[in-house]
Parts: sequence; structure tokens; C-alpha cells
Amino acid sequence: MVRFAVFVAFIMACLAGQPGVAAETPPKGSLVIIGGALRPDNAAVWERIVELAGGKGARIAVFASASSNPEKSGAFLVERLNRYGANAFFVPVAVRLTGTDYQAAADNPALAEAVRTAGGAYFAGGDQARITRALRRPDGANSLVLDALWSMYRRGGVIAGTSAGAAIMSSSMFGHPKPVLATLKLGLTDGQEITPGLGFIGDDVFVDQHLLVRGRFARMLPAMLQKGYKLGLGIDENTAMVVGP
Repeated sequence: MVRFAVFVAFIMACLAGQPGVAAETPPKGSLVIIGGALRPDNAAVWERIVELAGGKGARIAVFASASSNPEKSGAFLVERLNRYGANAFFVPVAVRLTGTDYQAAADNPALAEAVRTAGGAYFAGGDQARITRALRRPDGANSLVLDALWSMYRRGGVIAGTSAGAAIMSSSMFGHPKPVLATLKLGLTDGQEITPGLGFIGDDVFVDQHLLVRGRFARMLPAMLQKGYKLGLGIDENTAMVVGP
């Protein structure tokens, strides 16, 4: 039986005030946040992504930006989503994609339009720092493709992500973290262990992945304390959390 459960940590006391919430109109779309190691036969999750993107034939933009081999990872995910009824396509915006200029691709108007008009997007796992590097300009501003993702999400599309693709969902994420025990002993530093995410879930929830299998609840708490979060969303492997509008 496929698990579709989630470990949610509510930290209601002993924490500083939570970050402010952006004043913009809330997105009409949904998030499917996956804790990593999503199995190919976990139909409950794959089918939900396709359903939220518009159902059979829905166009889903695949981002393998976090992967060390984006072309291979992207092709696998396109095939997998298509097997569950989508019309997925690969978005060639990745630091490690051979023979491409990822910054130019991220500001390509045609690619941005393809993402904007899609029904959803899927972010592969790997290194989440590669995702933010690929989608933000060197000065920190949004690229055209990142703006297109936000436009699609605000309109009603779905953004799904596994592992690294889950980490980017919150406004703060682990960038280059130390091991869990070292984190407990030595703490965290902004700009090193903790870096800005893409913030699709908003400013008041901190997301971490591979939660139970890697004991990461022990690193979530120091991060939440440091950044002032009162709510943490920790998701285990082969498991997903669906966040509605």
C-alpha cells in the first residue's frame, strides 16, 4: 500500500516570531512536495501531479537543474510523467547541462513562455543550490523562466519537486549543510548552511526532506530556531505532501 503520509513538526513555543508573509495575492495553484526517492510505481503521487496539472495530456515542464546529469535525469522524468498520462517536456536550464549557457537559457523568452503556459512543473533531486543558481540572475533577481514559474503557479498550475526540488519550496533552505551531529554542535550560518530558497510555500513554513531515514528532524530544529519559523514540514522518502491554494 502506497504511503501518502507526512511527518509535520509543529513548534509552537520557545521560538522567535515567524517571518512575515508576503502581501501578494495567494497563488491559485498547488504544490506536491516529495521527500525524495520517489519510486516509479508510486502511482498515488505521480497521478496526483498529473491531475493537478490538468489531467491527461497536461503539459508539465521538467527541471533537472539540481542533477549532476540533467539530460539523463530529465529524460527519465519526462518518460515517467508521460507514462502516467502527462505531456511532459524538458526545460534545458541547468548549471551542469553540457554545451549550454544556463543563464542565457533562463532568460530565453521562448522557454519562459513554454513554462508560463504549462499546467505544471516538476523539479528533480540533486543539489538544491544548483536550482537557485540556475533560475536566479547573479544579482539575485528572478530570471524570465523563474518569473514564468510563478505566473503559472499563481494562475492555478502545480509545482512538484522531490528531494532538492522539495527544499526549494521554502523561502529558506539548507544550502551546503554540515552533517546532522555537527549542525547540533556547531550551529548554522546564514549564507553557508542556510541560503534562500524559491519560497513557493510562502515565508512561514520551513521544508526539509529525507526526514526520518536520515534523521534530519535534528537539523530542522536549529534552522527553524535561527530563522524564526514556528512551523516545519518534514517529509520522508517515497512520500508527498500536497499543499492546496
